[in-house]
Amino acid sequence: MNLSAIVACSENNVIGKNGTLPWHLPSDLIYFKNITWGTPIIMGRKTFEIELKSTPLPGRHHLILTRNKDYNHPRVVAIHNIEQAIAWGKQYFYKNIFIVGGGEIYEALVPYATTLYITRVHTVIDGDTFFEKNDHQWELVSSDKRSADDKNLYDHSFELWKRK
Repeated sequence: MNLSAIVACSENNVIGKNGTLPWHLPSDLIYFKNITWGTPIIMGRKTFEIELKSTPLPGRHHLILTRNKDYNHPRVVAIHNIEQAIAWGKQYFYKNIFIVGGGEIYEALVPYATTLYITRVHTVIDGDTFFEKNDHQWELVSSDKRSADDKNLYDHSFELWKRK
């Protein structure tokens, strides 16, 4: 089973500000949907409650990583460590699980990932949450640049990275 991370970040590695995305890029939302459709996604409790307003996205199983041993939501699976996530995925024969945030979850789980799907937002922006990867551990496999338009305020690229 593979762990992959999917994240949108600015040129200065910002991924969030005050618990939300600091931009609105409809093409990135479509990309996220297409890449993660039909696969389990791991996110932190705060991301689930704040960004998604505790409403699971369609077409994906949600694994909520939380320290709260009593956390319960009828439409998600609460997990407390990466081993539980992997065991859950293997139990249901998934080939891949996506790490989708937030900042603490990326920091804790990206060291276990084999693939990164990064939407690089070509701007420098103010934020309080960052995505850092050790570049010497990763190799850029592909990059598909998109220009800003009337719906997408910023130029951005869809990058695929593989662990060396």
